[in-house]
Amino acid sequence: MLVSDSLLFKGLFIPNAFSPNNPQADVRKFKPVGVNIKTYHIQIFDIKGNLLWESTKLDEDGSPVEAWDGTFEGEPLPQGVYVWKAEAIFKDGTVWHGDQVGTSELSSGKTYGTITLIR
Repeated sequence: MLVSDSLLFKGLFIPNAFSPNNPQADVRKFKPVGVNIKTYHIQIFDIKGNLLWESTKLDEDGSPVEAWDGTFEGEPLPQGVYVWKAEAIFKDGTVWHGDQVGTSELSSGKTYGTITLIR
């Protein structure tokens, strides 16, 4: 069986919560997970719309590199809900339209959402 060059495993997952003081390292920072991304831009805003953090950095595999630690200008932000907005284009030229897995309202294919910071 021949595999077409046009088949490319790709994806981008945006978490919905993190806890900087958690003993488990995997949940201490807000870090999107993805593969085979060509271009990427993610932003975190507070409830008033102020930009708190952003990243465009990818590694050679097209995976996001940077993570948000729940601070702004070096100061810890309070527990609460923040807003993320993301854009991504995969290496095959397709545009990421959000998490479209499943049929629940939580998986509605949006390129923005909320992240809960738990202290």
